[in-house]
Amino acid sequence: MPDPQRRRLAAIMFTDIVGYTALMSKDEEKALQLLQRNRGLLKPIIQQFRGEWLKEMGDGTLSAFDSAVDAVNCALQIQHIFNNDPELTLRIGIHIGDVVFEGGDVFGDGVNVAARVEPLAEPGGVAVTGRVYDDIRNKASIQTTSLGEKKLKGVDHPIEVYSVSEKRAVGHEVETAPPKLKTLQRWLPAMAGLGVIVIIGLFLAQKNSSVAGGGTALREKSVAVLPFANFSDSKEDEYFSDGITEDILTHLSQIKDLKVIARTSVMQYKNTEKRIREIGRELGVATILEGSVRRAGDRIRIVGQLVDVATEEHLWAATYDRTLADVFAIQTDVAQQIAQALKAELLPEEQQRLEQRPTDNLEAYEFYLRGNDYFRRGSYLGAGNKSDREQAVNMYLRAIELDPDFALAYAQLSNTYAALYFYHDYLTQQAEQARQAVEQALRLNPNLPEAHLALGNYYNMVESDYGQALEAFSMARKGLLSNSELLSGIARVHMRQGQWDQALRNYQQAAELDPRSPAITGQLANILIFMRQYPEAEQVLNHAITLTPDNPAVYANKIELYLLWKGASRQTRQVIKEASTYMNPVTVMWRGSESIHRLGYWRFGLLDQEVDDVLSMFSNIYPDGREQGYYFSMAQFHNLAHRPELSRAYYDSVRTLSEASLSSNPDNLRLLTDQGLACAFLGLKDKALRAGKRGMELLPISACHW
Repeated sequence: MPDPQRRRLAAIMFTDIVGYTALMSKDEEKALQLLQRNRGLLKPIIQQFRGEWLKEMGDGTLSAFDSAVDAVNCALQIQHIFNNDPELTLRIGIHIGDVVFEGGDVFGDGVNVAARVEPLAEPGGVAVTGRVYDDIRNKASIQTTSLGEKKLKGVDHPIEVYSVSEKRAVGHEVETAPPKLKTLQRWLPAMAGLGVIVIIGLFLAQKNSSVAGGGTALREKSVAVLPFANFSDSKEDEYFSDGITEDILTHLSQIKDLKVIARTSVMQYKNTEKRIREIGRELGVATILEGSVRRAGDRIRIVGQLVDVATEEHLWAATYDRTLADVFAIQTDVAQQIAQALKAELLPEEQQRLEQRPTDNLEAYEFYLRGNDYFRRGSYLGAGNKSDREQAVNMYLRAIELDPDFALAYAQLSNTYAALYFYHDYLTQQAEQARQAVEQALRLNPNLPEAHLALGNYYNMVESDYGQALEAFSMARKGLLSNSELLSGIARVHMRQGQWDQALRNYQQAAELDPRSPAITGQLANILIFMRQYPEAEQVLNHAITLTPDNPAVYANKIELYLLWKGASRQTRQVIKEASTYMNPVTVMWRGSESIHRLGYWRFGLLDQEVDDVLSMFSNIYPDGREQGYYFSMAQFHNLAHRPELSRAYYDSVRTLSEASLSSNPDNLRLLTDQGLACAFLGLKDKALRAGKRGMELLPISACHW
């Protein structure tokens, strides 16, 4: 039985992709990918403005709103987000009229007129009819321009049509702009599980501009190693094919004459359907290595091919059918063949490093690869998942048990303990375990670059000895010639030493090698903010939002940027509004991360006095009991909301809990910080000073992290 007919008066929004038909005739695969991306981006924005997604018509979409103001604001938000994406430009038309729902379809005056008005908009613009204009003309934030009366097909009388845009402030509009705005707690730069994908086009060297873009030629000796496909019968062997990819990439990065894109960026193309030319343009390379791995028992088959990005022709291809024991020889041969195909100079010391076997125990090697798989699930040395890092420790320990001379496994074990110490527990035992592991790695192989990298990470993250960290990183750089992780580590040390220009240069170099790394992008934006290069930071963040509009970290950085640059301005509130398309703007949880940044988004919620929203949010953040983080956040919230009695009550709970925990862990800096701050707010001067002094003994001001 067909659905009964239903009528509704609504504001109808019709969107259409500019140039889609022409693209479809030239590159059907790319056009379909663009169509999917368009729909994926539109739906949450339309939902945010209380719109109803009605239907899709080719590359067009149809949505209904109860309010013309909601429809227009939604359209402006869409165009704002799409503004910096050259591949995705929309025209949008809006009309108020009847919509008829019948038999699973929609039609009516509202649909017909909106579809006729949409082509009258400029590319990237919004056109509305006079009925919509009557509802929005008194809105201060919306600017309208008459396009005159238009005769529309199927409409028996001319209709006046208007273009609409967001009204821009003249000069330096600030609603509340204190001359010196204290910095809100900064976000940790690298959050695991975000699936965050960014390219910092602004800072890529001119020599690496796109082949397709008509700029200068790409550096010929540049390569990206795409994730090798796992053709083994068992999907559990995915870690093995990923490990082969990373090891080949590492081999290539040891050749000074090559530019090699880092793992974080290339792994985002796993199972991609993008063409080689498009990937090469996004990564800024002239060649791409792709391949597959098949393992059956003790046999292994690795297929590799090097492809020219500009022509998509094969420069080199090979198939290796060997025993598993030959896996290291295969990796070495691939690196040598790629260097030869690209006419890259291979120095004697580089050849020697390529031929070194990390272990003679293949079972130990497999556990090492499993450890890397767990460790890399978050960003490298970033604030990731604690349980994954603990699993990585178990895998590395098993590898070392099978081969006590496995120096590379000791180096990675040290990195993992350092990350657990710095990002999670701050336990003395973890610091000691990190030190012992890296010292053993260096005893086994004093020239191992990865061991010197781990030593630099230890001095930086555990000891806060920046001079020793730079010395260790300098040693690592002799072997890790094209390594974004090393460059990021050096940059972090320079930041902590106050050497901002050097830090910026290193992050720019790291971004060139790892253009899609969320950690490096976040750090690059942060350092530009710290250096008060606000327009440059804004460009980086605008580009990041274009590429990953559902990434909370980008919005957090941009909110902080505008707070520091312009105060609690219209721009700040606009970013909060954009963020609310994908998340609750007062939320404090990062998706995919078990850690809670307790001085987080909820502070921004207070800009508009959303007190009730902030309070209701806390029960969702701490569903399993009232832990110390809850009391601390509530204490700070009530203090900022000018509720001194409630604030004191929660700070007293923080004091009680921290004192109880310090009895068994007296040198825990985080507990001492909580206790000192709570006692300071409670007016307990002596206790606050004791906690502060003890904290300074453990971590002097000269060694404080930024």
